Amino acid sequence: MPSGCSIAGVVVLVSVAGLYLLLVIHEAGHWLAARSQGVGVERLEIGIGPAIAGANLLQTRCVLRLLPFGGSVRLLDGAEGGAGSLGSYETRTILQKAFIALAGPAANVVAAASLLAVSAGTGAVWEGVMALVGLLAAWISRLITGAGLLESVPWLLTEAGVWQGGATSYPTLLALMSLYIAAFNLLPLLPLDGGRLSLIIAEGILGHRLSPAAAGRLTFAGAAVLIVFCLFVVYEDLVWIVGNLAA
Repeated sequence: MPSGCSIAGVVVLVSVAGLYLLLVIHEAGHWLAARSQGVGVERLEIGIGPAIAGANLLQTRCVLRLLPFGGSVRLLDGAEGGAGSLGSYETRTILQKAFIALAGPAANVVAAASLLAVSAGTGAVWEGVMALVGLLAAWISRLITGAGLLESVPWLLTEAGVWQGGATSYPTLLALMSLYIAAFNLLPLLPLDGGRLSLIIAEGILGHRLSPAAAGRLTFAGAAVLIVFCLFVVYEDLVWIVGNLAA
């Protein structure tokens, strides 16, 4: 009979594998949106840390990194290429830029609905999505009120009953994680998608692009806030995981 520790270890491993998959879906959403608008994608990266694999695919350098936290797409940003070639992101309209920024979170929402269709059947997809969105909304309200600054993914998993559900709840876990990625990326902080969307709107109102120095300062400030937040989250997550492994 496998021990609770071994079962929890398997859950963590398959969750990490699922997280990689969801990050690929997110960045692929940006890639597909950019290419559909004729924008070149120079580089697509999944994860952070040392590179463990890389390949050139469809005019894009794709890199897989060691830790499954975040990712990025580097869009062509400069002069347009020759006739028939992929163009620059900066020459696109505000709506096109917004479409590219929102495509990653949208891809995660579609993935969540698809996973719920697998686990609960197509008839329960809408109800399942609404239930998971409700959980995310309850989590965000806890952050705003200060009641749940350190209660992130563990609280969501506990409320959803995923940890105790075994293998049958794995698609539901991935769906929850996918919605979590979508919601997190919509926060209005650079370098997240929500921050990029806010920057696009601001530049549309101003009628010109912010200077690289100003954009850099906003990105640095947003990254600093995210780092502090993530340190708190990781600490609480580790406390929760260790507590469940020891139980």
